Amino acid sequence: MKEHRRSTTRKNIIIALLLLVSANIFMGIAMALQTRIAMKTLIHQRMLDISNTAAAMLNGDAMKNLSADDCRN
Repeated sequence: MKEHRRSTTRKNIIIALLLLVSANIFMGIAMALQTRIAMKTLIHQRMLDISNTAAAMLNGDAMKNLSADDCRN
């Protein structure tokens, strides 16, 4: 009877460990994908902020009077 109880306990422990490992793997993959998406969003938002800042710093009236000769040095 004790031998049967030990083998059942071992099986339950192994099943629990397998479930924990598989859940850990699944959560790791899910978090990696969420992190990748969040990083892309942050990078795109930062690039948009930089381009908006550059656009705000330019004077459109002064830019309209520029010619190709003004850019040559």
